[in-house]
Amino acid sequence: MASSAGPQGLPNQALAVCVAICSLLLGALWLRPRWPTRTESQLCVTVGTVCIAVASLIAADPVVGLLGSTTFVVVSAFTVVFHSGRLLAFTWAIGAATLGVLAVRLAAIDPALATCSVVLVALINVFVAFAARMVLRLLDTDIPHGDIEPLTGLLNRDAFYDRVATLIGARSRRDDRHLVVIVVNLDDFSLLTATTGKAGTNCARVAFGQHLRETVRRDAIIAHLGEAEFLIANRSPPPIHLRWPNVFATPSPVHRSG
Repeated sequence: MASSAGPQGLPNQALAVCVAICSLLLGALWLRPRWPTRTESQLCVTVGTVCIAVASLIAADPVVGLLGSTTFVVVSAFTVVFHSGRLLAFTWAIGAATLGVLAVRLAAIDPALATCSVVLVALINVFVAFAARMVLRLLDTDIPHGDIEPLTGLLNRDAFYDRVATLIGARSRRDDRHLVVIVVNLDDFSLLTATTGKAGTNCARVAFGQHLRETVRRDAIIAHLGEAEFLIANRSPPPIHLRWPNVFATPSPVHRSG
């Protein structure tokens, strides 16, 4: 608003203030200690898309508006990773309408610049969405969402039992014939809850689950049960070294089946 290229007039400046307030509220939503729900995430995408469109259209200079419309890339990438194609279609529809209005305004001044700028912004959005989709395919897993514990991303109890049963049934007598199941508990978990609250315990469980992934063998089966209990299953594994500071893991007796 302090620039001559920004929003001019009381209505446009009021819209700019509204966009700023909405942006701060969306940022505060993501600063909370817990992950937003699916509905809250969809609301962020919808409101963020509308805010970008409004902020781009109220600029007095259409070039500044086109510069602001490049932030549709952030919303597009987030939508591709976490949401469905229907929500992405909504984002792209609003973005296309915004680019169309800005192109008409800029074409009256410089048609060549309008064409090149609009095509550039559109191609950037398409490329980023395509790249995000390719990353998802490269990282795709065959584990159903119902088998994953939401906080740590490890297997839940039922999925752990199924994987262990499959591991036992898939081994022949010539392969490794010893199954090791380790139960790991986080000591002083109640004390950690009392001192740091739910947010602190969630961070501890996520960090410990990630440490287990990095420590055990790639084919080991890891699960998170309850609050502070983790399960590890493997066949004749090498010694497992837990090097987690200030957290002491106490494994249960090793059970072997022949």
